[in-house]
This record gives sequence, structure tokens and C-alpha cells, in this order.
Amino acid sequence: AVPSSQPSKNPSISDWPTSQPSESPSSSLHPSSLPSSQPSGGPDTTSNSTDVSSTDTMFTRSRTRILSRNQGANAVVKHDQVVFEDFINESHNRFLSNRKVALPTMDSWDKPVGYSTVVVYAGPTSIEKRGNNDILMTNFEYFLSQGVDCAFHDVILVLAKPVYEYYEQAVKTGATRCSRVWNRSLVVLERLDECLDMENILEEVVNYDFMLYIDSRVAGPKLPSTGVDWASKYTSLITSNVKMAGLSIDSDPDPYIQPFLFATDKVGLALLDNSGVIHDCHRMNDKEAMEMSRAIFEAGYGIASTIGPTGPIELYPDDLGLDLDWVLDVWNGPTMCLLDNPKWDDLLFFKSSRGFVHDDVYRELDYGLPGDVHLSNDELPKPIATEVCFVTAIYGSSPLSSDTPYDVTSLRESNPSYKFFLYTNMSELDAPGWIKVVKTFDFRRSVTQSRWAKFMGWKDQQIRDCPVVFYHDAWQSPGMESRANILDVARRIKESPYGLAQKKHPLGGGVMEEFERVREKNKDIIMNVEASTSWLNAQPDFSNDCVVWENDFFGYDPNNRHFQRVTQFFWDHYSREIDSWRDQPLWCHAIRKFGISPVLMTNRQPNALFDRHKELKGHHSHTYAGNLDKAPELDVIFIVKDKSLGSAQARAVLVS
Repeated sequence: AVPSSQPSKNPSISDWPTSQPSESPSSSLHPSSLPSSQPSGGPDTTSNSTDVSSTDTMFTRSRTRILSRNQGANAVVKHDQVVFEDFINESHNRFLSNRKVALPTMDSWDKPVGYSTVVVYAGPTSIEKRGNNDILMTNFEYFLSQGVDCAFHDVILVLAKPVYEYYEQAVKTGATRCSRVWNRSLVVLERLDECLDMENILEEVVNYDFMLYIDSRVAGPKLPSTGVDWASKYTSLITSNVKMAGLSIDSDPDPYIQPFLFATDKVGLALLDNSGVIHDCHRMNDKEAMEMSRAIFEAGYGIASTIGPTGPIELYPDDLGLDLDWVLDVWNGPTMCLLDNPKWDDLLFFKSSRGFVHDDVYRELDYGLPGDVHLSNDELPKPIATEVCFVTAIYGSSPLSSDTPYDVTSLRESNPSYKFFLYTNMSELDAPGWIKVVKTFDFRRSVTQSRWAKFMGWKDQQIRDCPVVFYHDAWQSPGMESRANILDVARRIKESPYGLAQKKHPLGGGVMEEFERVREKNKDIIMNVEASTSWLNAQPDFSNDCVVWENDFFGYDPNNRHFQRVTQFFWDHYSREIDSWRDQPLWCHAIRKFGISPVLMTNRQPNALFDRHKELKGHHSHTYAGNLDKAPELDVIFIVKDKSLGSAQARAVLVS
């Protein structure tokens, strides 16, 4: 890409101008050239943060020395404010006393008079609202509304195809505005899932003087007024001695610019390109961020950040052998409080993808579930690790004819280490206390869709993040007094080589006996039952002596390879929808085929694992078949339009 043309004044971030750039109508979406004036002064490091005192509820009163570098900010939560500040100050003072290099000044470099800047923004890779992707999508939406102003820079959006298609109208609106109002460009580059094609990005930015890279892990920019050259907050940190600058620096063990926001110039881009650390599938994670900063150091240049435990940071190659224990990852609640809680306005961007969110960020962006978000000005409790997740599924044509999920609000409040996920195709379904996951499929049967969450939910990252998962039908709920029993079964699941716990069917028997019960209770139609028995009998390893398990609830380790293999085998056949929709018979065969020995579960009172609420059942207590046992005798039915009376209403015609 070639820098766009822009005649307007390009002030520094410290000036915070309020005037709007003059309109320059143009229909072109491609860049040309950019003459603009040099920014004055250095970065604005003024802090307006409020004092946050330490509390016994936040930190234990341990005088143990804080673990350094490799433990980083995770160790901070174990210590009080005094211990933390003493540790930081002592380490920083040792660093300063042993430092040999004289810090260069910001005025030591003559920036080009007509310099050009491009902002590269990497959006989320998915539109599924799972895990923290809801936060990433919200951050991207905020950037589209605030960051795509093009008043002082061009914009490149790096988006996965589904994300671009989802936000296509908003992106096109921004591109048109950039072109017609500011005579600048907004272009979109496609990325493949987690891969960020940095080689392609380098080709697009090679003609610019500065590049500012941002991704959707941070919220911003937070602007005090319109007409602000906010990118210069970070590009102005680039000097003749500093070739990479960002929001924050971590060390593990050597310092590096954290990968979610960084700026560099032509020299820095050339260094990164020639060092070999840039490649076509660049994931922009900590490992690759370390390699990029290392390349800058090895070339004899320094790195800088706007925030750190003692304020803004500048580090140079000669500093690497000194005490750098004070250089820590600052993006967690307790550390932010101990660092006097810097303001979003001062930083312009705030990392929000870890669940700790600045209160100003939360209120302006209106993130998802308040219970999953910590506000920075609140008293922050020690994070509670998830012990158990509960998964259920409700699929149907209407909430009126479907199961009603049990209200788990009180269970969630009394068991903060529990998480509850409900999969459904009905966004309007009322699910109090549940994390509702709206996921649709192309299967003919609603029951097949619900079975995906039951047997294949481990495919979702948010489910794999759970140590142990209990699936249960939606008309059931974890027992109010079952916590001790639940955690005991969870422990045994983790200890089991197969990662599965189930309850045996009380009536026993094998596959054929189970199918007889299906017939008697009208749980499926005869045609489906006969198709299943025919397929099973044709399998060389089928035996009717397998154990029938009750599948209305069971527990599993979502990361256990044995469990994943048996469920994948089950799903590969079940999802074809060519025979019975009942899952117990096929599951009986699959468990025997793979030699799985589940941990045995019971559901006896008192303190039963699960309570049953039959009043919440839909589908007439799940009698699916009714009188459909005669269905195989029907002729094929085609749906046609009856136009004999000029009607467009669909009617069924029996074809003999």
C-alpha cells in the first residue's frame, strides 16, 4: 500500500486538538500520499489515577519475597501492597544504580516532516460468542465506531472471512467515510483462523513511515475529543534509538513488548522482516512477541511502553543483564490496584480479554455477564477457579413445546466454582442462571442437534476449559445439597484412565432388550428401530452383551482422549440420522467396542447428585412416537402448491 494524501495538521497526542479535519471528497478507497507535519513532544505520561489501599481480603499478609520474572504478575496476588511496592522499588533501584547507558531524549531524532502512519487492526477470528470471544467482538465493534476515523492515518483491518461478512456493512461505511471525508483508505485483508499473515501485512505497510498494530484483546481508543491523532500516543515513542513501543512490557525472562499493541517504523519493520521472525502464519502470541523484541535488541535498538510497575519503560540492549524483576505483566486486577489503577483515558487502550476490566471500559462497552467481569475500582476478590461445569441442551421449534430449563441462579450463587452452559437454537428461550450458547445445525431432527452438546460439547473451547463436565437433561438440576458428592465424582473422573462416569440402567439387559423397551414406550418408530438393529447386527464386533447406561446425566473429562474417541465414533454414525434417535443402544455398543469402563455413579437420596423436575418436561413427557408406529405403511408424501383456486398455500398430496 502507498500512504494516503492528507493536508491537515497532525498534532501530538499531548495537544489533544478538537478541530475536525477539512473534508476532501473522493470516491477512491486506495491510498496515495500523505504530507503532514511532525508531531511535537513526547508521550503524555500524566497520571490522574486514584489511590487504592490494600485490604486483607485482597492479599494475604505474607512477607515471602515475590517471585520474579517467570512467575510475573500471577505471584502478586499472594502479597500485600507494602510487600509488592518494596519488591518493585528495590528491584528498580538496583536496576538504576547498575545502569550504564545514558537515556536518549525524545528530541534526539528528527522525524520526517511529512510522515505517514497506518493503523493495522486484527479482529476476532470467529463470531461465536464462546469463551472470551464476546469481549473480543465488543472490542472490535468499539474500534469500528471510534478508531476508524482516518483523520490522521490509513487503516488496515485484518479479518477472518466470517467476521468480515458479519460486519460487512459497518466496514464498508467506514471505508466510504475514510475516502470521502479524509481522502484516506480503509482496506481489509483476510486472515485464516488463528493465523495472522504478517508477510502479507508487511507488503501492505512497507511504504508508510510508522505502523501501529492493535488487536481485539484491547478496548479502545478512548478519545477525549474528536479530531485527535491518537496513534501518535504510541508512534511518538519511536525514536532513533527505540524501534518498538507498545502499551506494556513483560519479561520471561527477557523483556518484550506484549503483542496486542505495538508501534514501529520503517527501520523496525525492516529489522523484523530480515530477522526471520515474521512469517505467513504469525499467531501474535507471547512467544512470537519475545522473538520480535529480541530481534530489536540484537540490532542494537531499544523498546518502550506507556505503562509499567514504575511508570513508562525504556529498555536497551545493555540493560538485559541487569535486575529486571520489576518488569512484570500488569494486566490483572490486583496488580492494577497496586499500581494506582491507571485510567483508560490516559492509556487510550486497555487490555480486557482476561476477565479483569477497567470500570470505565465495562460501563462504556457494556460487556456480557457482569458476574464474569471484575471492575478495577471495586475491591477485587481472589479469582475463583472453575471446578465443575454443567451442560444441557434444549432444541425445538418453540420454547412453548420444549423442556423448560431449571432456574440455577441460586445454585450458581451458592457454588461460585460451578459454571452452567445451555445449548439451544432458540435465542428467545428463558434460561435464568445459565450461560446460553445459541448454536444451530443443519440436522433434520431437533433431538440430533441437542445430542451434539451432549456428546460433542467438548469440541467447544469453553467446555474444554472445564476440568470436569456433567451433562444432564434440562429438566434436571444438580442437587441443592450435592456439592460434596459432585466433587467426589469429579475427582474420580479425573483419576480414571477413561474420563467418564455413568449410571447403569436399572432394568439391565443389552441392546435388543433396550430396543424392546423403546417400542413398548413409543420412544421411537419401528422403522428406525429396525434400521438400527440391522446396522448393529452387521457390525463384526457387535455383541448384545454390552452394558446399557442411563444417559440422562453423566460426567466426563472433556480433554480425555479415550472419551473423545468413543464420542467421535458414536457421533459419526448417530449424526447420519438414518436409524434410531435413541442414543442408549448405540452408546452401549460404542462403550464396549472401545473397552471403556466408566466410573459408576448412583443418584440415591439423601444428597442426590441430580434432582428431577418432571413438571419441566416438554414433548408430552418425551413420548416422541405416539401412534407413529404405523409410519412405515404410509406412501411417500410430496408437498406441492395448490394453484387450482389461485391459492399459494402449501397442501399435502398423497402420491399412490
